[in-house]
Amino acid sequence: MRDALLDYKTDKKFNVNLYVIANRKYRYKDQLEPLEDDSAMSILIAVATNSVDLLFDKSLFRLYKACQDKGYKFNYAGISDDVNLTTFSHEFEPKEMNRLFSDAYEKGLNGISWQNKIDDDEVRKHY
Repeated sequence: MRDALLDYKTDKKFNVNLYVIANRKYRYKDQLEPLEDDSAMSILIAVATNSVDLLFDKSLFRLYKACQDKGYKFNYAGISDDVNLTTFSHEFEPKEMNRLFSDAYEKGLNGISWQNKIDDDEVRKHY
């Protein structure tokens, strides 16, 4: 069932727009899950968290590439690069969640700046 929707075959031409909204940053290289100590649990938590981030990045790139190959329009919005994250994605801090919600709400009111392209230079560095 891999990419079944994007592999749909027909002679008809569709005007397709894919919109992806994520509550995370794409390629947030500056914040990897740190090791709290040398324990096995700390290592497992760091590996799991960083793996989920890489899986998100790879999945988003695959969607972008599939859209590019099919001639579909790709639109992505996530947490802006100028928003400083103070906690990791697995932590739930109400103040941080409210701050992120407020930022997204303002974007919704003032117009979302959609990212339509993932630069090939960025992809080559990481895949």
